[in-house]
Amino acid sequence: MSKDQKKHQKAIKREKKKEDASRSYQERLSRHQERLSRHQEMLSRQRMNSLYPGISFAGEADPKFEELIRSTVAGLPFHSSCFPEWERDVYRVMKARGFPRACGKLRDLDKDAAKAGALPVDHEFMSSYGSKVFERCGCELVPFLLKNDVCFQPTDRDFVARFCKLDEVSMAGKSVFTSPYRPVSIINGVSYTVCFSNHAIEQIANRVHPTWQGYAGHGDVFALLHDTTHFVGCEILGESGRSQPAVAMFQRYLPSASVRAISTQSLVAAFCDDDGSGRYILIGYLPVALHDGFSVAKTYLRPGWCKTPEYLSYFNKSVPYDVGELLRSIGTEEHPANGFLHSHPDILRFFHLGGFPQVRCGSDDCFSHVKPVQPL
Repeated sequence: MSKDQKKHQKAIKREKKKEDASRSYQERLSRHQERLSRHQEMLSRQRMNSLYPGISFAGEADPKFEELIRSTVAGLPFHSSCFPEWERDVYRVMKARGFPRACGKLRDLDKDAAKAGALPVDHEFMSSYGSKVFERCGCELVPFLLKNDVCFQPTDRDFVARFCKLDEVSMAGKSVFTSPYRPVSIINGVSYTVCFSNHAIEQIANRVHPTWQGYAGHGDVFALLHDTTHFVGCEILGESGRSQPAVAMFQRYLPSASVRAISTQSLVAAFCDDDGSGRYILIGYLPVALHDGFSVAKTYLRPGWCKTPEYLSYFNKSVPYDVGELLRSIGTEEHPANGFLHSHPDILRFFHLGGFPQVRCGSDDCFSHVKPVQPL
């Protein structure tokens, strides 16, 4: 090889080294810029998150349900653009000055909404985040519902996502479900733990709140299943007109809550003087099967439906014929859109004064078996 060729080869090698060095430098620079960008994004998120509430988790539910909720929450910060500006503003006030100040902000917004003829925003705010979480979970969430729930509750400057679930009991090779409070009913002098079959749970959901797959609706239905402790043993009409065991389900009445079974709050006070033990409203009847100390609800009937104790009053001769026909037609209707019979004050009064108590005090003898609920 000639000297010129050797020089040429050396020149090529030098150029290649320069190119390799330049490429290596560019790669290092690119990696550095990526790390710097990620760090800046992290700092930006931290600064942004410091302006908004955080979320902690408590309670227990199905692990897969918990994982789904946690992963969805991780991708849904309070500063997300999916929340309207007024709501993000309230979240910022809550983080900076506490929840009571945020409530003050909501009251101001409600006044502005009232002036504009719009609906108040306070109720929307309390369920907004949970509703967005349920929406983002989509169809993956449905298999876990009615047996598991999560409630997003404000603390002072943050939120806590509180999980809870129904307890599963294996019975004759099938699963039934009961509240962790283990509510009981007394039937023929015997104490039974109240449980729900899958069918009963579905019927309660569909007949009490047809939109139960949403966050707010599911919370209402799950509260009936999880929190109700006041059950009274009774009988309803069974096959061939013979009586069969059932339990009447009573829910505590809270004046500030939206109680679907009562349209006139004054009726509640008229039917029951609150002695401090609370007022409880009849929500419906659960025909039950008795098995090994459990009363297992098979389905759910609203007050006044066929086979319920109230239905017998429709045939009372003292009831005007046209009123009786109306009551009988309502009693046989099972379409959820028709709502509770209690939505009509006259029918509520007719049942209650006709010997079928629709409102009871917590101190009534029929609730003497109910044990005080201890926090879980």
